Amino acid sequence: MQDKFRESSRATIVRIERCLPQLSSRPSAPSIHKFRTQSRRVETILREIPNDAPRYQQKLLKQLSKLRKKTGRVRDLDVQVTMLRNLKVPEAAKIKSRLIRQLLDERTEREREVRQLLDKKTVRDLRKRLKRLKAELQLEPSTDLLSTAKQILDGLIQVNALPDEEILHRYRVVGKRARYIAEMSGDESKVRDFIGQLKKLQDSLGEWHDWLQLTERAKRTFGGAEKSPLFALLQNITRTKFHQAVGVLKETRTSLQQLPGSSPVLRKPPQAIVQAKVAVA
Repeated sequence: MQDKFRESSRATIVRIERCLPQLSSRPSAPSIHKFRTQSRRVETILREIPNDAPRYQQKLLKQLSKLRKKTGRVRDLDVQVTMLRNLKVPEAAKIKSRLIRQLLDERTEREREVRQLLDKKTVRDLRKRLKRLKAELQLEPSTDLLSTAKQILDGLIQVNALPDEEILHRYRVVGKRARYIAEMSGDESKVRDFIGQLKKLQDSLGEWHDWLQLTERAKRTFGGAEKSPLFALLQNITRTKFHQAVGVLKETRTSLQQLPGSSPVLRKPPQAIVQAKVAVA
């Protein structure tokens, strides 16, 4: 497991290093997506896997988190523009075009913020800390990554309340962390089953969340135009995606509880549960 962890973590760090030049010049959708995914993996390692957390790791965690959130705003706008362009609403063509223009204008501003954040000194500091982490990061011999991943989800799985938006948000955030930890634990069938369940859930939750954000953006932008055909369509799609996500969540919770090694008793409050905020992207 130590070899798999070392190989996975180092490959992740290398991918982040390769993204930095693109982000500091002209952030594209692929480079933003790759950076956000890989930086979240490093954040998960530093937060969830026991280590002494030297000061440079704490600074790196803070830098990556800040930059991931900035790039996340660009990513969300890219997705929203694509979704709007694919919507067929002839009777609301003007309001749709107006919203797309606003999103594109904001995208330009958000991209500028990312470039400003990644000045030469910041990029140099990031590379220095990433290089050190790549050389020093190791797994304690007693650590069981698959058990750690399952425990991250334990607290949420035991919540018996009917799934609402807050529960879905928490699963969206915590599920990613559990999956990233599990992916470094090996390639056994039980690991693949666990990861497969989480991927299916993430896809459904992510789709719902994207439509929710777009609907809320349209509401903020147009206010009194809530009865427009465009807003009504967005509401209907979001409602449908919510119910679909709830169905997938229920199936996933049942499947995860039945996986070998899953514990029905929460051993301790997982750190991920405490950190999972609704506003986290």
